[in-house]
Amino acid sequence: MSIQQFQGTVEMNDSVDIKGTLREYREGTRTLTGTVTLDSGDSGKALFMNSALAVAVTLPAPEAGLHYKFWVADASAQSTIVTASSANIIAGSIRQQNAASSDTDGDTITITTSAVKGDHFQLSCDGTNWYLAGWCQANGGITVTGT
Repeated sequence: MSIQQFQGTVEMNDSVDIKGTLREYREGTRTLTGTVTLDSGDSGKALFMNSALAVAVTLPAPEAGLHYKFWVADASAQSTIVTASSANIIAGSIRQQNAASSDTDGDTITITTSAVKGDHFQLSCDGTNWYLAGWCQANGGITVTGT
């Protein structure tokens, strides 16, 4: 058995089979404040919405495999996540305490001041659409709408 050790960034351009345990895996994180345009480098990260001041996030153009996980860290001010070019390509729902906010052709996700720290949702892209799934504790805390 041989052991390969790497330091720094490693890029593998083919399939990799791992047998055993991956150790010390840490998910990337980013705290979002102000106006932000996400890119593929943010894919897979836990994105913390710190909206003591409003946060305005724009998603990148659809690309298969992009995946973002959003967490409410502070909902003192209303924040939004919008699709690039206001395209109506968000489909899915946010489960709420007694209801759900859902859409099949949305373009805006709004985190209202009713949201609670720990509310969360994720967006996954198939190359054409963004698929939404999430949870918030208060009805109306996170909504999805289209124009």
